[in-house]
Amino acid sequence: MEVATLDMRKICRTCATGGDCFGGIAAFALPVQVLSPAPTLKGSSFNSTIPPIVSQKNYPSRQVVVAELQSGPASFPPRFVLKFSDPRFIPNRLSFMKELDSERNSSPWSPRFREFFISHLRDFRTKSWPNYWKCTGATHPITDDERYQIEEEFYDDYLCDREGTLFLWSQEMYHWEATFDSHFNELAVYQALRPLQGRHIPRLFGRGTFKPPSDGFDDPLLSSVPFLALEHIPGATLNRIQLLSTRNNSSPTPQITNHDATCASHVLIDVVRAIRNLGVNNPDYAARNIVLRNLDPLCPVIIDFGLASTKQGLASDLQDIRDVLYDIKWNIPSPYRRGVETPLPLSGFAPLNRAASGLSDRKRDVLQAYFEEIVPGPSRTILDGDGTQHIWEASRWRLKEGVRTCDEDVEWGLSQEAIESECQTYLFQMRTSSST
Repeated sequence: MEVATLDMRKICRTCATGGDCFGGIAAFALPVQVLSPAPTLKGSSFNSTIPPIVSQKNYPSRQVVVAELQSGPASFPPRFVLKFSDPRFIPNRLSFMKELDSERNSSPWSPRFREFFISHLRDFRTKSWPNYWKCTGATHPITDDERYQIEEEFYDDYLCDREGTLFLWSQEMYHWEATFDSHFNELAVYQALRPLQGRHIPRLFGRGTFKPPSDGFDDPLLSSVPFLALEHIPGATLNRIQLLSTRNNSSPTPQITNHDATCASHVLIDVVRAIRNLGVNNPDYAARNIVLRNLDPLCPVIIDFGLASTKQGLASDLQDIRDVLYDIKWNIPSPYRRGVETPLPLSGFAPLNRAASGLSDRKRDVLQAYFEEIVPGPSRTILDGDGTQHIWEASRWRLKEGVRTCDEDVEWGLSQEAIESECQTYLFQMRTSSST
């Protein structure tokens, strides 16, 4: 492992998120152990800042800085992103913590909580408390079921002692464990998405740890913070880009035409489909987490995978990204062709024929964008098994020529029986006035 020097310029993180500023600007040096690729950083020095556009608001579970290479090998990029995973700066959102310590539940460490944690960390290191956590070297970390049983016992103890003790401290340790697990999980996601790196997701340059300034108590848990070194993407996030037709000409906000927004949306949907096909599930597609590289509509880049997973049995629902794009008025969700063209046994296309009235704005947009009205064929009367008469209607709507559809995504991973069920319900979904 090689050691490089990060000359950091620290800016109050809460300033970028609308909170109260608790300090000015301070420069300090951080020694960094670069684990991979170590040779490229030998003898290098870095300068980094935390601009408002790359803030904890955009990366709620990480601390993110943009670093610039001041000297070193030409093979390393002159500017890149460091994503730190330091549990002290992340609110502890575990369910018990809101009752145990509401301040810690909603904010980073306070001086009070720091003193509490370090005091009990000393107790833990003296072996007076059990070790259940991988991040502190547990040989056999507990399972979730074991954890819940232990929490019940600890909670009974806590009710007798409102000062805290092991139960409150253990909740913070579970938070630390989850933060480090998320870090290594995101690393695994980037490795799984290697074919997309450098184009539609940031390139992963390496991972490492840094030693923060001494906090008055030298403990391995506190003295090493993991980070990922990632490609810096120049451009703007989707939530900062306005459509040209809605832009105030006096505003410096980046702009995009309706045509380019549609092109970018189609590329992005294809990228999310590729992510799914590579075995990654990402439940956090959001406009704030997608950058148009240099405002090029053909180069959308998904920049945050902190909540993504490579666990088997999970798959991204492409409806999520379609919802994001519809909400910012960049794209109208595509229809399901097989569902549109499959008549119901007893009523034919009656639900679709009645879809022009009483629709939500979203479904009205889908109908207007992708369908055209035609002269319907004749209706006929049919009987069900009980002898009840039904009017079977021919369709008076059809999909326009060349329309993109979502059939591949609706049917992905489904059995033939499940696909048939989707076909039978789609026309009813078009008729209802809900927002789905």
